[in-house]
Amino acid sequence: MDPIQAQKLLQQIRDAYLVEMPVKCDEIENLILAMSSAADDNYGEAYRLVHSMKGSAGTHGLTVVSAICHELEDQMAKLNTEGESISDTEVNLLLRLVDLIRRARGIALKNKPDFSETEKELENIRKETLQDQLPALLVESSGYVRLMCQEALSDLPVQLIVEEDGLLALQRMLQQRFAFIISAYETRTLNGIAVINAIRASESLNKNIKTILITSRPDLRDGRHPELDYVLSRNADLGNNLSHAVRDILSELTNI
Repeated sequence: MDPIQAQKLLQQIRDAYLVEMPVKCDEIENLILAMSSAADDNYGEAYRLVHSMKGSAGTHGLTVVSAICHELEDQMAKLNTEGESISDTEVNLLLRLVDLIRRARGIALKNKPDFSETEKELENIRKETLQDQLPALLVESSGYVRLMCQEALSDLPVQLIVEEDGLLALQRMLQQRFAFIISAYETRTLNGIAVINAIRASESLNKNIKTILITSRPDLRDGRHPELDYVLSRNADLGNNLSHAVRDILSELTNI
């Protein structure tokens, strides 16, 4: 297959994805509405559909759709799904994000798509949901360590957004502003230092982000990594040390 044929095939696949998107959005919307009375089964199916849409959007270069799906996943992850219904406020927020996907899809069909208004609306939704908290990215594949980090920062004005995969975390940071990043050294796909170096070398909103690396390797705590603001040992004192490091960062960011 020559390059022109390959390009045409990719365009056809992308077009098919955009054609199918309204049906997928309707399915997600119906599941969200059903979650207002019983969350369990509907939640799992809705989350699966959003996750699938996010992956396909990234594959087809529709970064704004991928970013909206990220936010939709984040908001769904906050919900109580133990058989309890969710509030009207929570339902309305999820539906706003589904509507935003529909708007982005309409723009993507144009000859010269301009997603600036869609991106602005997504940023407004993010600000509304932060509730005076600063967004921070946690890149960690261990559920135990994620829980430790969340508990250590529970009394601070920080909203942790979790990614388990280094490459996915990098893609996220190229799309969304964060106050700081906490990353394990060993993560899936890319290690923590590779993720941080890639952001430092980029022209993204997070180019100068504050960084915290968690590692059990003593050679990474030798001071020879200027891209790292804090290097914390992966030990029993991690929670306490992380709390102190984040307090320092917050003090610098908020000038208090």
